Amino acid sequence: MPLARLLRHGSLILAVTASVLVAAPAAQARTAHCGMRIKHDFTLHRNLRNCRGDGLVVVADNVTVNLRGHTIDGRRRRSSVGVRVTGVQGVTVRRGRIKQFGMGMLLVGTTHARILRNRISGSFDEGIFTDEPSSHLFIAHNRINTSGIRSGALWADGIDARGDAVRVVSNAVWHNHDDGIDVNGTDLSVFGN
Repeated sequence: MPLARLLRHGSLILAVTASVLVAAPAAQARTAHCGMRIKHDFTLHRNLRNCRGDGLVVVADNVTVNLRGHTIDGRRRRSSVGVRVTGVQGVTVRRGRIKQFGMGMLLVGTTHARILRNRISGSFDEGIFTDEPSSHLFIAHNRINTSGIRSGALWADGIDARGDAVRVVSNAVWHNHDDGIDVNGTDLSVFGN
């Protein structure tokens, strides 16, 4: 094989090898653990069991958290949250099973978030809670049950959505200690639940 042709093939092999080496670290999965702070798009690849505090904490804008049907469960401690989202915007949390936390999901000062296709059960208080400064939220296709049943918590709703421009659509909510769905704010849509 002529030297020029060999050099071309060698350069191609070197270029392919270099691109694989550069791509490898980005493709590696981060090891998930209870209390993990999520700063980038994240996919959960295993269950998180018996979390002493929070399950996951989202701390960056425009992050998608795909739980891929995995379970995050806690120890029914009132101060714990399955997925905590505070002071960020554009977050999506989807397809998880969240059990036995103080609250299944808590959104504080959060805007333009989407909570989709999660199963939340056995919360000490609310299944999903959003505060008044939160707005433009889409809560859809979730299944939420038994919030406050074991604890007897007085105000344990399945979904307690406060804030403006909140859409609560096509959720199944049953057997909670207080309201199934409680919303408070302006420009609200609640239908198909």
